[in-house]
Amino acid sequence: MGLKNLNPAKPIAESDLPPEVTRDSEFIAADAAHVNATDPHLQYATQARGDARYHRKYAQTFKAAPNTSQTLTVNTAVKILFPFISSNVGSQFANSRLTALEAESWQISTFLTLEMTGRIVLSLFKNGIFFRKLSDQIANNGFSGQLITPLPVALVAGDFLELYALAFGTNSKVYGDVNLDSTLWEGYRVG
Repeated sequence: MGLKNLNPAKPIAESDLPPEVTRDSEFIAADAAHVNATDPHLQYATQARGDARYHRKYAQTFKAAPNTSQTLTVNTAVKILFPFISSNVGSQFANSRLTALEAESWQISTFLTLEMTGRIVLSLFKNGIFFRKLSDQIANNGFSGQLITPLPVALVAGDFLELYALAFGTNSKVYGDVNLDSTLWEGYRVG
């Protein structure tokens, strides 16, 4: 068996390389793009990403209220609308719903003021499906207010929560004046 010259007098030609080998020009372009990238290593922690994760996990809150009265259809579950948003740290509350960005737990509380005669059931819906009954109350010829005890709710990314009311009676209305006796829905992230 003879010796093979690994240092031929003539350089290896481009045509001698297989097509899957990276060419110098491709490497130079990729290296320049990497060096010039603002943040090329997204998998590594940086101060900014750490701060954002901490803020996202521990500083999210929302508080919302109706700004008009909303008529309820008797014997039908109706989503309560909360277009007046007074606080929305983390921007997770929109279109009258709270949406989870990741696996997270929220402490939810509600104050409901009613202008109605009859019975109303307030429920929490998760992903558009009944999740938990919050209150069941009777209002006789006028206003009725009830603070619903705060409760923790565990969510996964993409889960959303909405409030629904089911009225039994006539002329049922969720009162929506954003004064002291307003209907409020609020929450803050706890985990």
